[in-house]
Amino acid sequence: MSMENTRFGSGSLSTDLFLPVELRQELREPLGDIMPGKMAIGALKDGEKLYTIGDQCTLTFVEENIIPDVFIVDYQIKREPNPQLEPKFESVSEATIKVHNPAGTITKELWSAISESLLSEKKVRIEVDGEEDLATLPCISLARNGSQVAYGLPDQGLVLVEVDDGAKDYVRKILERMRESNAS
Repeated sequence: MSMENTRFGSGSLSTDLFLPVELRQELREPLGDIMPGKMAIGALKDGEKLYTIGDQCTLTFVEENIIPDVFIVDYQIKREPNPQLEPKFESVSEATIKVHNPAGTITKELWSAISESLLSEKKVRIEVDGEEDLATLPCISLARNGSQVAYGLPDQGLVLVEVDDGAKDYVRKILERMRESNAS
């Protein structure tokens, strides 16, 4: 799979990407330091864009009146539906994009929604029907250097990634190893 083929970082993806079994363990390793929510809030940089992936992670910031520029949620915490999150997240977002994204996949639809939302001046909520776990990868790939991407690791804490050339390069290498079909 060549970079020209999938056009990473250009705002569009030519095909859905699937997570191969051999990458699953590697992606369990955090892309940054794991920290408690309060510590992550303290580590935020003023004036930089914040993108959050996951309901618990997003809730951590929203409860401190820090509204992410883009947040990607599925109204579930630890795979359990949590309907009371919907009105809470609706009240702090200015625009909503709904996408379908199955587990272990980065769909063209999700990639496009993230790309579009990063250009918005509004607070954008991306609602995922399916699974949002892998959304961290396109967020890092597409975000401007200096931005921050936060995601949660269940029962461990939050990971706050500062987007820079090193983070983008690491993510690009992972994306290149993802499959363009769901055959393992």
